[in-house]
Parts: sequence; C-alpha cells; structure tokens
Amino acid sequence: MKNFKTILASLSTAALMTAMALSFNACTEQSPMQVGGESTSITRAPGELNILKSTSPASLKKAFVSQKLITVAQGGKIEVGDNQHGKSRLNFKSGDVSQNVLVTFSWESTGLLEGGAEFSPHGTVFNNPVQIRLSYKDADLTGINEEDIKIWYFNEEDGVWELIAGEVHSDDKFVQGYIEHFSRYAIGTE
Repeated sequence: MKNFKTILASLSTAALMTAMALSFNACTEQSPMQVGGESTSITRAPGELNILKSTSPASLKKAFVSQKLITVAQGGKIEVGDNQHGKSRLNFKSGDVSQNVLVTFSWESTGLLEGGAEFSPHGTVFNNPVQIRLSYKDADLTGINEEDIKIWYFNEEDGVWELIAGEVHSDDKFVQGYIEHFSRYAIGTE
C-alpha cells in the first residue's frame, strides 16, 4: 500500500509538472488564434500587411513599458500609453493564468505603429482568451477605412502575420480582441 501511495504521488507530481510546462510553450507551438470562436487561417507576409504608422515624427521616439503582477485568484489589468498617444491594455480575469506571473507590456510608437506591441514572458499561454485593446489614436489613417483595422499576431516560426480579428471602437480610437498567449502583436489593414 505504501508503494502504491508513492507511485500515485509521483504520477500526480509528474502530471502537475507537465501541465505547467505545457502552459509555457514557445508561442510558435500554440493552437490557432480564435476569431469569434472559430480558428483563423488568414496570414499575410510582412510586406503584405499595412501596419499603422504614427502621425508625428516626435511620436516615433515615444516608448511605454509597464509591469504588473497578474494573479490566478484576481487577474488584473495592465495598461500603457498616455492621453496624447492613446492607451493600450490587457484585461485578465480570475483564473486566466495558471500561476501568478509578472507581465511586461512594451509599446513603442516605432513598435506598435510600425510593427508591434510586445508582451512577456514570451510564450505564456492563458487558460482563457484575454481581452486586448490596442490604441490607434496617434496613427496616420490617410487612405485607411477604420472599420478594416484588425489585430494581427506575428508568427515568428513561419515569418507571417496571422489575423486575430478585432472590434473597432472608432470614437475612442482602439481595436479590441482576444489573445491566447504572449508574443508580438500589431494593428493594421490588409
């Protein structure tokens, strides 16, 4: 009976370790992104996607970085930006992460408006899709239909942008969607 309990304890520990390891796989090994509950397969090569760009040269030197501890029990919100450039954020609900995690949200005008918002620890996978809002308040919209703006994820392994989707809030100048893991994201049009 003692050997049985030892074996059972070992199996439980192994199962827990496996679950934790799976939650931190590299982002190129994730399941497909979800758009309205359905898998998406829309991809664009870097040159085929029109990433939004800033309206002013001064904005190109602006960078925002924020860190926050997101807990399993309470979740949390992490926000970057300001009133001039707009505010971008992630909203975590209770249980969205498997363990407490210190999240870093990096948003640079040269990044988001020319290639991406970066979240780390890179590759962290969520238990549930997490709400993301990316601002385009400081973006040059010349020739762009705001309703066509979407959130895209950069798949490093394949070297392509994958469509996440997004709901445009033109009055407040942000796109909202849901992501399943940390990586590099951007807003743009096809």
